[in-house]
Amino acid sequence: MVDAVVPDWPVESIPDVDRLFIAIHVSQFDENGQVRIGAFAKEELSTDWEKYSTAEQSQARRRVPGDNAIGALVAGAVRQIEGQEVVHDPDPIGDPHREPPLEPNRAHALIRGRKSTKERVLLRDRCTIVIACDLRPRR
Repeated sequence: MVDAVVPDWPVESIPDVDRLFIAIHVSQFDENGQVRIGAFAKEELSTDWEKYSTAEQSQARRRVPGDNAIGALVAGAVRQIEGQEVVHDPDPIGDPHREPPLEPNRAHALIRGRKSTKERVLLRDRCTIVIACDLRPRR
């Protein structure tokens, strides 16, 4: 058996003008179609850097792509929020055991930092939906 070749992608600096794509699950929208601040609660938010990914590719990485909208955040606007940093975090392995398997992802980046209500609101307000998802109730 031949070992798989693991990409050796460097960690790069993400320019302030570049966008980060973030998946927002349908459950994170309120009844008025506004994104809930809970979508931005994790200390490390997983995103895709537009240098290596389109919004469509970011959506396609979700287990159920149609259940996820894709939002865009400008890296510099995120960095202006106290305590938040943007870091390139390429994933050379992915998750081959996930169904469907998750391919390696050079675009992977993180928004790191503790997120109180204030930071969550600021992130939500700076996020622009670039791919919508169907918000109609399911039967």
